[in-house]
Amino acid sequence: MNIINAYAPHMGRRIEEADRFYADLATTHNKLPRRDLTFVLGDFNAKLGQPRDGE
Repeated sequence: MNIINAYAPHMGRRIEEADRFYADLATTHNKLPRRDLTFVLGDFNAKLGQPRDGE
C-alpha cells in the first residue's frame, strides 16, 4: 500500500507552480507499482460546484 500526501499551491500563486505541482504528483504516482493499492490525499485547493454571489 502507498500513501501520497500532498499540498497544492494556493490560488494566489503563479499557474506555473500549480502545473509543476501536478506534474510532480503524476511523476511520483507513475513510479509506483500498478499492482499496489495507492491513496492520494491532500489539500488540492479545489473548488466544487458553481460560484455563489460574492465568491
